[in-house]
Amino acid sequence: MPANNIEPITVSVSEAARLLGVKDRRTVYRLIREGRIKARRMQRTYLVNYRSLRAFAGEVSE
Repeated sequence: MPANNIEPITVSVSEAARLLGVKDRRTVYRLIREGRIKARRMQRTYLVNYRSLRAFAGEVSE
């Protein structure tokens, strides 16, 4: 997350994988397909909804 504490709207799949602590981007793609995290496809790439990612991470950590 940026140093100025502004929450991003979306993050890349690679950044989502890093934030979730998973080694492989395929895990993030699977979560998107399963509907467990929200993402938008922009041309050839996915943008992962940051709030959705945080909500998922909260579910996992509890």
